[in-house]
Amino acid sequence: MNARVLRASAYAKINLSLSVTGVRADGMHTLRTVMQTVSLCDTVEASRADGLTFSCSVPWLAGESNLCVRAAKAFFGETRLSPGVSLRLEKRIPTGAGLGGGSADAAAVLRLLNRLYGEPLPEDALYPLAAGLGADVPFCLRGGKCLCTGVGEELTPLPDGETLYLVVAKGQGSLSTAEMYRRLDEDFAENHAETDAPNQFEPVAEALLPEIRAVREALRSVGGEGARMTGSGSALFAFFPTERAAESAAQTLQTEHNVFAEACRTVSRAEMRAEIPPENLSVSD
Repeated sequence: MNARVLRASAYAKINLSLSVTGVRADGMHTLRTVMQTVSLCDTVEASRADGLTFSCSVPWLAGESNLCVRAAKAFFGETRLSPGVSLRLEKRIPTGAGLGGGSADAAAVLRLLNRLYGEPLPEDALYPLAAGLGADVPFCLRGGKCLCTGVGEELTPLPDGETLYLVVAKGQGSLSTAEMYRRLDEDFAENHAETDAPNQFEPVAEALLPEIRAVREALRSVGGEGARMTGSGSALFAFFPTERAAESAAQTLQTEHNVFAEACRTVSRAEMRAEIPPENLSVSD
């Protein structure tokens, strides 16, 4: 019989709004952002093994610096358990997109390992581990819709509301989060200007990567509403009235505009927290 395998969906996030509110003494930026989990996801698998091994469908992401490995080391360090797990990551969330793919993967690893080892840590104890891995990881652990402040680790759950349908789209270019913060700091130091854009990074990102404007216009051309950038870029999203409309728009964007485009829906906190939801956590032998 094969080893017991746990699988979890690592859901992407979008930023419905995002503004930088300051810089702490340690150089970390403080934020005020509303994040929402969406159904675009990676898949993480975990099974008991000797030591700690990690593989990924994207070979260049399979190194020791991957957040999945760092999350596993944080879990074993906190629990003082001997590492004994094989992790496998199937990537679908684009990198360098502002969709929180790496953070979602890390959160999924924390959930999976806690489950695989019989829940040695209470849920609340996972959040400090998540915060130590990255600003978006606590939200990806909580899911649903939240107001996030501090450096992203202070979560205020918001009502999930009705399911919304959207398309996430990304051109060929990617953006570095660290570079985007540096550019934003320079822009404000020189211009002392604020923006009324829903995402404060968007004007800076668009100046650095003009294709963002083209992707936004493409989303609008296929009927997308409220098209805007997520995170520090370079992906954008727009809403559609029905699932079918979103799927049709994504297909058009792929074939006629040559961009990554995925139709998805919002994911509620209740779905995230369900013990073994079909799309979130499954077990096989």
